[in-house]
Amino acid sequence: MFEKTIMNKSITIEDLNRYAKHLSLSIIGVNGQQRINNAKVICIGAGGLASATLLYLCAAGIGNIGIIDNDYIELSNLHRQVIYNTYHINQLKIDCAKQELLKINPKCKIDTYNSILSHENSISIIKKYDIIIDCTDNIIVRYILSKNSLFLNKVIIYGAISQFHGQVGIFNFQGGSTYKDLYPFVPTIDLENNCISEGVLGILPGMIGIIQATEVMKIILGLRISLNNKLMICNSLNMKFREINIDSRYTSFQYYKWLVVDHNIIKNIVIHLEHKIPIISYAKYQDLRQKNKCQLCYIGYHKEIFFLDNNIIFTLSEIQFSINRLKELSCEKILILCCKTTIKSLLASIFLYKKNINTIVMDLTNVQMN
Repeated sequence: MFEKTIMNKSITIEDLNRYAKHLSLSIIGVNGQQRINNAKVICIGAGGLASATLLYLCAAGIGNIGIIDNDYIELSNLHRQVIYNTYHINQLKIDCAKQELLKINPKCKIDTYNSILSHENSISIIKKYDIIIDCTDNIIVRYILSKNSLFLNKVIIYGAISQFHGQVGIFNFQGGSTYKDLYPFVPTIDLENNCISEGVLGILPGMIGIIQATEVMKIILGLRISLNNKLMICNSLNMKFREINIDSRYTSFQYYKWLVVDHNIIKNIVIHLEHKIPIISYAKYQDLRQKNKCQLCYIGYHKEIFFLDNNIIFTLSEIQFSINRLKELSCEKILILCCKTTIKSLLASIFLYKKNINTIVMDLTNVQMN
């Protein structure tokens, strides 16, 4: 994969010292370190998985690292997203991640993209890199990534976590299995089983992220890949690891026919949300608030923005146990849900709609947060 670019960067005296323990390994040596120094990888997401992956890949000498994310650091991130610290709260993750990585290895080129990967930008972004590291928790982004990485013949190192369990897999490697082989259909959005509403052991993203980083290094160095066409599953409670085989069903032209179905499913989800859940602006909310016609429910962990009066704060998981209270509130006033990214409030609104509780979602996308 990297033969054409191996000699772009030579090993310097500083490199001999920095990577001495790599150079002393016979299967790495000078040529292997040159491969590492010339590699280009991009991390989709900058959360818990990415924290461990980015720290180790940067330290190992990866020449060019891309990071795409548009989220801000919250206090609740810090128990698992170890690349950040308390002083980073309310700052962009990509900016802080770049700052910390350059402290570890100033020779590493860090590209940042303040965005969510989408149909519109994915091709132009990921085509610049050799390997894609999937550290996102957004299911729609994963299907978009699966489609366009296969089109561009890019390898994906997949990682996922929930509660005490983690998964790692390698997709699109030398005609091997794809993400769609593992999950053929976009799942139904369900609050009770949604990863955002679940907790996670803080150490688990580090475990899974380090395994992802290890697989990246093995591919760069041309070593044997043990997870091709397999999914490794980790249970941190009993510290058991097991592998399951993944059948390659969609690596041929049949896969591309399914991509059309994927796009329609994603489009239908958006249409469903627009038709079933009214979405209003912050200005419209202010108008309703002045007339005392609404009750605001913020979906999050603490008062992160400017709604300081007469609001109610829920986490996604708490909403499941507050149905009666919310039903009473919805009879008295218009129930308005909001969160920083709109995703949590949409999920909550779908869940409440199924419980016969009508809500409105407030879009904060273009609102300046304090």
